[in-house]
Amino acid sequence: MTTRKRAFGRPAALAIPALVLLLLVTVLPLTWLFAISVLDPVPGFGNYVDLLSRAGFQRAFLRTLKMAAIVTAVTLVFGYPYAYAMTIAGRKTWLLLTLLVLLPLWTSLMARSFAWVILLSDNGVINNGLDALGLGRLPLIRTEIGVTIGMAQLLLPFMVLPLYNSMIGVDRRLVLAAQSLGASRLTALRSVYLPLTLPGIVGGATIVFIMSLGFYVTPMLLGSPREAMIAPYIGVQVNRLLAFNMAGAGSFILAFAVGIILVFTARFLNSGNMIGGYSGETGGASARRLPWSLRLHCTVVGFILFLPVPVVILLAFAGRPSFEFPPSEYSLRYFVHFFTDTVWSGSLRNSLLIGVCSAALATVVGSAAAYGLTRSGSRWCQAIYAILLTPIVLPGIVGAVAAYVFFLRLNLSETFVGLVLAHSVLGLPFVLITVSSVLKTFDRRLEMAAASLGASVPETIRTVTLPLILPGVITGMVFAFVTSFDEIVYTLFLQGPDTRTLPVQMYLSVTAEVDPTIAAASTVVVLVTTVLFCSTYLLRRSR
Repeated sequence: MTTRKRAFGRPAALAIPALVLLLLVTVLPLTWLFAISVLDPVPGFGNYVDLLSRAGFQRAFLRTLKMAAIVTAVTLVFGYPYAYAMTIAGRKTWLLLTLLVLLPLWTSLMARSFAWVILLSDNGVINNGLDALGLGRLPLIRTEIGVTIGMAQLLLPFMVLPLYNSMIGVDRRLVLAAQSLGASRLTALRSVYLPLTLPGIVGGATIVFIMSLGFYVTPMLLGSPREAMIAPYIGVQVNRLLAFNMAGAGSFILAFAVGIILVFTARFLNSGNMIGGYSGETGGASARRLPWSLRLHCTVVGFILFLPVPVVILLAFAGRPSFEFPPSEYSLRYFVHFFTDTVWSGSLRNSLLIGVCSAALATVVGSAAAYGLTRSGSRWCQAIYAILLTPIVLPGIVGAVAAYVFFLRLNLSETFVGLVLAHSVLGLPFVLITVSSVLKTFDRRLEMAAASLGASVPETIRTVTLPLILPGVITGMVFAFVTSFDEIVYTLFLQGPDTRTLPVQMYLSVTAEVDPTIAAASTVVVLVTTVLFCSTYLLRRSR
């Protein structure tokens, strides 16, 4: 019996490298930050009491909760009908709807945020359109309205995917049965379909709400400093005031709020919520033409999801140094400047190098962990799996501040190694989820056949398992690379003069000067990530 337990428990040891990486970049930094928050300047919880008594922190925290609730409600209102349409649409319509909802996931966060800066500005497209209709101009930029619009567009896919994953498991014959008993279609949907999709609603709302709490860049670009949210408030404590103790207290107050939410909603959350929509499932056999109201809704939502892409691409060809949209003149001057200027080209080189290294590290340790956890019978596997997914639910500002303070002690701040370690942890959950999903559907009889022919475990993995799960491994690696290539919150705190990445350079550019080079950079990022995702999709289809 003991030998059998050892045989089953041994594969779980493959998760140790991933746990060590998480320990170094997340667990120890959080522990160190918490120690600072309760020990500096004197032991106790005085920093927490002091921070909670500050009117500025109270306003920032309450404003953050309010904004998160509004963004969650907006994404649910727009996302629920859209996800429902995906479940009943024909194949071609489904493909279009899926492409539109996945587009923001592979489009740079900075590119989308920059596009909304252009769209919401006082002389932007939206205000120009309102003015042309005789409705006058509205204050959209530097307001809560602008922040809400930008955050809702960025987070809408994270609402749609859990809803879709929940809806495809609902037997629509139940709705037809309710209608056959005299219920109207609306009543049947409300009394039968809606309760059955509650797990998707709660799961999507939880993900969007938690991600909204930790948003840093979008509120900084679209919001007003006088109406700061909690993440920018914590950032000021670190960057301007060097008050690490107060930043630690604010971080753990935010983390505590996230923990409370997770305790009450954990049973509705699913790792597939994050990327489950990539499974390639289409509308069922009962797919039919969408009602006109649903087609109109999906058209509006699709337009909102797609809108930032043409904005940044057209602006990249501007002929004058302005953010006028559409440009009055066109040229390639800013693409030339992007590739020839040492600052921009150097930041691109750093992003590519850090992205490749962090993706390689995340893929190796994540794939090993996925194999070990899916092949082990240990009762601890589920807990280890959940621990390795921590970077997904941890607010970015909390992890970034903790890593920055801890890496300062290790002299890893402003270093290439520090950024690679941080980025690899952020990409690790996506590798783990993707490879685990492939391994769970893998026919293990093939491994048993190889073993019966005398192959050792390493030989079986190398010659049988790895070739068959390779598309999943490559998909996870692409996710990890794109996560690193687009990462900005951790990088803003950990980067130095020689390790500045492209997203950081884009952020500094849009906040410091009017330079359409950022549009050229955004276009390059969109092109790179689109090519990567399309190549991965074609590879999986071919295999």
